Amino acid sequence: MSADPLAALLHGPLPATPVDALAPWWEAHRELPRVASMWRAALGGFGAAGMAWAFASGYQEAMRALASRIDAAPAPDLRRALCATEAGGNHPRAIETRLRGDAAPFVLEGEKTYVSLGPAAEALWVIAQRAEPRAAVEGRKRLVAVRVEATAPGVELEALPPGPFVPELPHARVRFREVEVHAAMCVEGDGYLRVLKPFRTIEDLHVMAAVLGQLIAQMRRAGAKAELLEGTVFELAAFVELGRRPDPLDPALHRALAAGLAGLSARVDAWREAGAYVNLPAEMRARFERDLALLQVAGRAREARLARAREAAVQGEDT
Repeated sequence: MSADPLAALLHGPLPATPVDALAPWWEAHRELPRVASMWRAALGGFGAAGMAWAFASGYQEAMRALASRIDAAPAPDLRRALCATEAGGNHPRAIETRLRGDAAPFVLEGEKTYVSLGPAAEALWVIAQRAEPRAAVEGRKRLVAVRVEATAPGVELEALPPGPFVPELPHARVRFREVEVHAAMCVEGDGYLRVLKPFRTIEDLHVMAAVLGQLIAQMRRAGAKAELLEGTVFELAAFVELGRRPDPLDPALHRALAAGLAGLSARVDAWREAGAYVNLPAEMRARFERDLALLQVAGRAREARLARAREAAVQGEDT
């Protein structure tokens, strides 16, 4: 594959056999050019047979981007998964998994109910609360993030049944039973502000880049009009530019991202209405229709993020 991602997407060779299973996906993902994570996400989506493996590439590149913000030298070929969601959701108030102890080694205990790519993960980034009462900050749980090997003693992964969309993508329930956590495994600072909250934006950016890469491959495979293809590539380039912003918590970024997500939905609708859409292989078209629900995941959280960003802008104008 060309080291120039724009050229590869526009007129590079289409994958003869799009990746459609865990092992070949990971092998293909590791072989992607060492370019910026947003472009790698798009190239991963370009080479995937459907939304499931496009999402997998976007998710892994989001985790790699997060790691690069925190680790001095993150391992590039490590499959990572973020463990946040619990029985009550992934809001900070819902986090009951605990990191106990006054000094390292600490002890991690709890359960995460839904971990994307959990069965395939090598490293788990776990959001937990500090168990000691003095750890509370202004009435909010103090959250921390710790990195745990998926094969560490006390880590139990239970594969979940396939979901109604992207069923090829594995998910897991993960239990932590007195897992030993050393100081080097702890991310410095507030686990919510440094890991959980920024990852929501980083993940949106990378997964949408992967979805656009998937759309570009579909359009080329079906012989779509050049204008539709070029417009989709332009939208991808805009997402890549947003991914270069240094602060994932920036309200301005959130407002622009919301517009980008709305544009992506319109682009998907335009593609489905295009005459060339029927030229896609029937199985690929059926999968695409089935998996469109992926674009609506976390919709309420995105709406709340946009409302806060707009409110911050108004407050800034008033000062």
